[in-house]
Amino acid sequence: MDAYLAKRIRENSDNERLSEYIISSLDFFMDKNIDMYNSLCNSLIELIDNYGLKFVTENKTSYFSSENNTIGINRSNISNRNCIVIVHELAHAIHWMYMNFSTPDNYENERKSRVQKPDFRNVLRDIMKIIGGYMIINTLLLILGFAILIKGADLFVDGSSSIASNFKVPKILIGLTIVAFGTSAPEFAV
Repeated sequence: MDAYLAKRIRENSDNERLSEYIISSLDFFMDKNIDMYNSLCNSLIELIDNYGLKFVTENKTSYFSSENNTIGINRSNISNRNCIVIVHELAHAIHWMYMNFSTPDNYENERKSRVQKPDFRNVLRDIMKIIGGYMIINTLLLILGFAILIKGADLFVDGSSSIASNFKVPKILIGLTIVAFGTSAPEFAV
């Protein structure tokens, strides 16, 4: 790589790791297509020298901002050495420069719309559309389950009481044990 370009990249990057990532990404393309590499480097020198292009490390998405002539690169792309990202964002900057400094393809508005917080009313409405049918079925099954549980407890108490009466168990003992257990059975099930 041209020493002057490497020096300018280092001067306009917010940290050494980012500048090394940019330089190594450009070197990768030098091996693939020398003409594209030369064109990219010449445009990059022009963007840095004439328009003050800067490089910053970002926690969120990678982007090119025409408002402050900045290319932001996501930390994970730097860690993974993903060289396509820097070339993609450089292409946006070059496109912006050659389009007489108008924002290319409404890029800024698209980038800002991706960063905006979601409208939770729409999110909740979409969730209700997806699970609405299932919610009705589940509610009906829950009501049916409670009805069966209550009826089952009544049948258990009546049946146990009649069996205990057939064996001549005193009613006080039936009330203290079987009926108490039968009325508590729904709580055990839940």
